[in-house]
Amino acid sequence: MLMAKCRALGIAGLALWSAMPAVWAQGGSGRFDGVWRVEFSGNAFCYGPHGAARWTIRNGVIMTGRGRGTVNARGHMEVRYPGSYFGHMNAIVARLAGNQGTGSVEVEGTRCRETITLNRVSG
Repeated sequence: MLMAKCRALGIAGLALWSAMPAVWAQGGSGRFDGVWRVEFSGNAFCYGPHGAARWTIRNGVIMTGRGRGTVNARGHMEVRYPGSYFGHMNAIVARLAGNQGTGSVEVEGTRCRETITLNRVSG
């Protein structure tokens, strides 16, 4: 009985967590929709100090290969996903303007800090 109750609460929490980016981002109105090239450059404490990825933004929701985030109508974006360091989250904050953006990454609980640049490649 207790196990079933815990499972139900966990599922409800997961559903709420996954719905939050879409609700928060509704003000984004698609202004930043498209495919973005994201380049990472980290300090000496980072597992992989350089890298690149492609992210998709649709109606204020950012979809990465590892997780989701949000961007509002003013271009403020936030993304969190599990990083290369087991048990640590990547917390990304950036600002988009037009077809470009810049920001920072913190691998929580480590000394790894990265900067990111974003460029829209299609939209």
